[in-house]
Amino acid sequence: MEQWLEEFMSGWPAEQKREVAEHLEEGRFISFMDGKSSIITEEAILEWMPAWEKEDERLLLLLKEEVQRTSLPAVRLKLPSGLHPAVLRKAALLRGVAVGSESECEDAILLQFEGLSPEQIAEGLERLEEEVSSFTARYES
Repeated sequence: MEQWLEEFMSGWPAEQKREVAEHLEEGRFISFMDGKSSIITEEAILEWMPAWEKEDERLLLLLKEEVQRTSLPAVRLKLPSGLHPAVLRKAALLRGVAVGSESECEDAILLQFEGLSPEQIAEGLERLEEEVSSFTARYES
């Protein structure tokens, strides 16, 4: 397990650490981050309107096509109001997906795509969308 991941999970219950380790061992872990604190320049980041701000629930998967079309190595994804990046990072890790957050940006996560196949990007985005949808579903009227 990489050092940044061990540091992030320090203090987690053993069962949750095991869940993340299982994704790693089975080769199902997808990382949208490089584990470094210094990220790509602002010009290389696409601001993306997430699915929860659109009519179609599954439009987040169109992000895969947008990334391929524009050849951007990263996107900053705005989160729904009330969903803090640290909460989503933990929930996503339990599903085998690592996402980055920026300390100065409390309502967004950073997704880096370099080194990932189109299939990994699509699978990671689908898992991520399920976690965000799980959060937003609790607050829908």
